[in-house]
Amino acid sequence: MWLGRQLWQALRLDELFEALLPRGRESVAWADVISILVIGRLCEPSSELHVAEQWYRTSALEDLLGVAPQQLYEERLYRALDRLLPHKEAIEAHLVKRFGELFDLDYDLLLYDVTSTYFEGVADPAIAKRGYSRDHRPDCVQVNIALVVTRDGMPLGYEIFPGNTTDVTTVEQIVSGMEARFGKANRVWVMDRGMVSRENVAWLKETGRRYVIGTPKAELKRWAKQIEERTDWRHIRDDVEVKLCRSPEGTRRFCCVARPVGSRKSGRCTIGSRRASIRRSRAWSGASRRARSRSIGASSNARSDACSNATAGLPADSRSRLPTTRRMPRESA
Repeated sequence: MWLGRQLWQALRLDELFEALLPRGRESVAWADVISILVIGRLCEPSSELHVAEQWYRTSALEDLLGVAPQQLYEERLYRALDRLLPHKEAIEAHLVKRFGELFDLDYDLLLYDVTSTYFEGVADPAIAKRGYSRDHRPDCVQVNIALVVTRDGMPLGYEIFPGNTTDVTTVEQIVSGMEARFGKANRVWVMDRGMVSRENVAWLKETGRRYVIGTPKAELKRWAKQIEERTDWRHIRDDVEVKLCRSPEGTRRFCCVARPVGSRKSGRCTIGSRRASIRRSRAWSGASRRARSRSIGASSNARSDACSNATAGLPADSRSRLPTTRRMPRESA
């Protein structure tokens, strides 16, 4: 807690919130309430209700801030969040500037991705929508959170989208918005294949932006001949090698292909395991729980015997480098 308070002051967040939310007639300054929320999130991530009723009462923040537990309640914490929202961009700009001063960060390469969080109960229907659920909860409404971070993982900014927004439709808004606030400079944008569309790529090229985007597997067919060639592969790690392929059309477009060393054998094993899993799930659709358990046991024994036979002729040092599978303990309900 003391360390959290020191980080709060090192980032000069106390000065920022005292300027953004000057003290009025309230008994507890909003800057103090926000610091309690932030330090609580750092030390013991939990709900505002838990912070007010349990965590704060057992912490040392009362001595550091001089705020009595009776003055801190759930409604006050929620109101503090509402007061923060209008100052979102000012807070982000302050943190970007302070991070640069403290850690000498580079903003020449930015990583952009989208995640989601769902709601149970009542939520704002204007933004809480049903969409693709990364949490496997299609029964719940959700919102999408678009986050931009540096190569070191430090956040630059975020935006909230309705839960039914597809990732590919957010690229232009996020890139333009971040550059309008923090400058265009000479950055490289890194995104996954969920952001790929002809329109997005054409827009990035027309505006002269540099980018690295994950390529859909179907698109790799265009570079198949170059990928199959054994030349020009470079090791960047002990277990990964890459190759830079020029566009077949002769344009200034490249495809950087990465693969694990020895990917041919591992690829066949992975594909075979995936197919076996699909066949097993179809066969289990009408089976009882006991029948499924017997099938799992028989399959595990068969795989164990096959692995023993396959590795019996290998030297001891080679067998020690083979991947192993560990059974994870079952989580308690």
